Order: sequence, then C-alpha cells, then structure tokens
Amino acid sequence: MLRDAARSMCSVDSSKEMSEAAEMNGDPAENFDGWLPLNLGQTSRYYMYTLQELDTLRSTVRTVCDTNEVAKNVKNHYRNFIVGKAIAIDIVPADFGEDPQKLATTKKDAKTRKMLENWKLFTTTNNFDARCRDWINRAHRDGECIQRIFKQPACPILRFIDPMYIRSPGVEAEYGILYDPKDAETPKTFYYQPEGATDFKPIKAEEIFFDKRNVDFGAPRGISSYWAILSNLRRLEKVLVNSSVLAAVQAAITMVRKHQNATAAKVQKMVNNGSDGVSRTDPTSGRTVVGKRVRPGTILDAPAGTDYEFPSHGVNAAAFMDIAAHEMAHVAANFVLPKSWLLAEEPTEPLSPGSPTVANFETEQEIMFEQIHTIFWTVQGMMGVNVEQGMKNYDLLFNGKRLAVGKALDEARVDEILQKIGAQGPQTTAAKHGNNYAQERAGTIKHRLTVQPGEVMPGDAGNTGDSTPDGSSKKDGGSRVASGDGGNNGGAGAKKATV
Repeated sequence: MLRDAARSMCSVDSSKEMSEAAEMNGDPAENFDGWLPLNLGQTSRYYMYTLQELDTLRSTVRTVCDTNEVAKNVKNHYRNFIVGKAIAIDIVPADFGEDPQKLATTKKDAKTRKMLENWKLFTTTNNFDARCRDWINRAHRDGECIQRIFKQPACPILRFIDPMYIRSPGVEAEYGILYDPKDAETPKTFYYQPEGATDFKPIKAEEIFFDKRNVDFGAPRGISSYWAILSNLRRLEKVLVNSSVLAAVQAAITMVRKHQNATAAKVQKMVNNGSDGVSRTDPTSGRTVVGKRVRPGTILDAPAGTDYEFPSHGVNAAAFMDIAAHEMAHVAANFVLPKSWLLAEEPTEPLSPGSPTVANFETEQEIMFEQIHTIFWTVQGMMGVNVEQGMKNYDLLFNGKRLAVGKALDEARVDEILQKIGAQGPQTTAAKHGNNYAQERAGTIKHRLTVQPGEVMPGDAGNTGDSTPDGSSKKDGGSRVASGDGGNNGGAGAKKATV
C-alpha cells in the first residue's frame, strides 16, 4: 500500500528505473552496475522497491561479497572489531547507583546467579559468539538480519531465517511483514514461506528479532550496506584485473620480429614448427588455428608488409592504481574505514580516540548491544524469570571488543592512566584483552607463592626500601605492599605504604 501511494506521487516505475541504471551490455553480471538516477535518493524511494526487487538486489550483493576480495575484507573488519572473540554480559543491581563500595562488597544474589546460569546455558547451546559474528555479516550484507527464538524445555533455541523466505501473502503484508495499522514501526506478524512451500506460515513478532539496516524506522525492510557502492566494487575489480593483465602482457612480449623477404606462408610455417601444440577452433570459419602461449621473452614473427601495433605499450599499468585508489576511497567512506584497511594493510598511523572509524565501531557495537539486551530478557522470560521485575531491579553491563587507538605499548599506557584516575577499573582492562580479571589475579597470587630467590615478579617497578634493589623478591627481605604499586616496603629508611 505504501509503495502504491509512492508510485502514484512520483509516477515512476522502479523496475524500469533500476533497469536503466544498470550497465546492460549483455553480461548478466553487470546488472545494477551503473550510475543511479538522481531521484533514486528521495526518501520515498525506500518504499518503491518491490519485494522481488529487494530479493534481486540481495542476491547480487551476496555474489559480490562472496567473490570480491575488498568486500570480504570489509566483512572481516566489521566482524573482528564489533564482536571479536566474544561479547560479555554482567548483571548488577540497579539500585546501587554509583556506590562503588556496595558494588565491590555485595555478592551476587540467587536471582543474579540464576540469570547468569540461564545465559551461559543459552549462549553455549546456541554458539552465541560465533552467531554474533555471523549476525554482523548478514546485517550489512543483506540489509537485515532475522532471527527466530524457539521455546524448548531445557533451553531456548535461536535460529536465523533467510530474508528471502519472509514473503508476501497479500497486499496487507506486502513485504512479508504485517505491521500495526496504527504504527508503521511495530511489526505484528512475519510470514514465512520456505523454498518449495505453497503456504505461508505466520510467526508472531514476539518470536522474531529483526535487525533492519540503512533505512528509516518506517521502512518495512532493510537495504544492504553494499548497495550504495556496488558499482564501485565492480569497477575496482575490473581495474585491478586489467592492470594485472596489462602488466603481464607487457612483460611477456619482448619484441615483434619482421621478416622482410619471407612470405606469410613461410612465416606461418616457421611459427607452426615452433608451436607448443596449442590450438583452437575458430567458431566462425571452423578452421583450426595453431597458436603459441605468450610467455616472458616471447618473440612474435611477422611477414613482410605487416605492421603490428601494441597500444598497451603506451599505457602505464601502474596508473590504473590511481583509479583504483579513487574507487577504494568511495568504498572506505561508505563503511567509515581507513582506505588502507580495504587491502588489509597495516595502518601507517594509529587511530585517534576521536577517529570516525572508532566512533562508527562504537555505534555499531551499541546497536548490537541493544539487540542482545532484548534477546537476554526474552531468554530469561522463557526460562522462568520474572522479566518485569528483572528489568526493574537489574542493569546489564556489556563488554565487547575495543578498537585499539594506538600501538600496543601506547594502548597499555592509556589503560594505566585510566586506572590511575579512576576512569577504568582493572576488571575492564582485563576484559578488553579477553581475559577474566579474577582468574588473572589468582594466577598472579599463585605465582607469588612460588617465587624463587632473585626472581623478578611481574609489576615490580621498584621498591620503597633503601637497602633493596629494584625488582627484588619478598625473600630478599621486603614485604609486599597492598597498594598495588608493585614495590616492597622493607629495609632501612623505608616509608610505610598507604593502603
């Protein structure tokens, strides 16, 4: 209905417009590989894609993402820096506010432990960390990620639904989704029709987690993040292939040798005698043409009166890379990535904390955290927890991958400074590196118990005693302080450590 209204206002046929936008040169792979008409950017255009057009668009993008090295690299960066190895969730009482003493001394109550046990069982059963990485890939590749949760006796099961199977059973659910007639942003029912099925299966919206990208809230379906730069990716691929082939041909042919007194037949006979057996059949004449592979150092023989020109010799293959750089700039801007990252190069300069790339990944993480927040409480409800009371009494703390803003040593120094000023706790630092703080601390304590004479302990930056050298162990006479400064307070003239 929305699409019909938009068509009547614009009087434009979207299928015709998409066809005109394509480079239709006879190659099916070139569909949707051209400059889009200017009016395609109107907001109302989001609703003028039919369900079939969205399927075609999605299929085209999937092919590119599977075959284009730059597109695959973008997927890897988003997967690695938004999800990383895992996303950790902690549950804290909501009424503790900013009282660190309460948070530090209060043990987790039975409800908290129950919810953590439920979540651990759910994430293990559904391989949730790997699912999140696939989630990010699907959301940007397809423009939407649809997951359905199934209530099971032991543990809920979460499964992806391919967007192409959310189909339209009629005008009211034109895009496979029936929305609240009074609220265009609230879906009521999803209609599922797998391949080969004739019936549509209605699924309640409460069972679906719908991550929709690159469109307004009121748009019924999402659009791929790669759609805007699909033509750039295709041109970039052509430029890279052409530059490689051109350079290979230029390097292969040494010279053209002209025979001033030989006839064409004699030259051909000589070429045939030196042929390596390569032949092909001309589809027009049916004649068998004997050829020779062009290898480095190849010399081409030409009869008298025949001139051969090689336009490629006047072209600098390296100049193609300048064109490729322009295309990569468009792709990089679309995904808010440094251009060098598209080819997986090591960044020459570390990213600054205010970098658009850092801000973009933080925003992407927050989008995912909001969705996981919904999944978390849905799971708890299915496993017997009172969700209303739980959401009122507890807050969720998320900890995911952090994008480094400098070299490893610089990042460690930043963490140290943040801890000193109280802006970051050691638990957060450990989690950022994928470690469990309690486990690491226990390992350090265990190591101190087994320290050998003269062994330098980790973190021993110095001692407060005058009679002991820096890095000495407890067995050398100093007693370990509790302030965390890593030194000893034993020896003559030592000052008492402040705890």
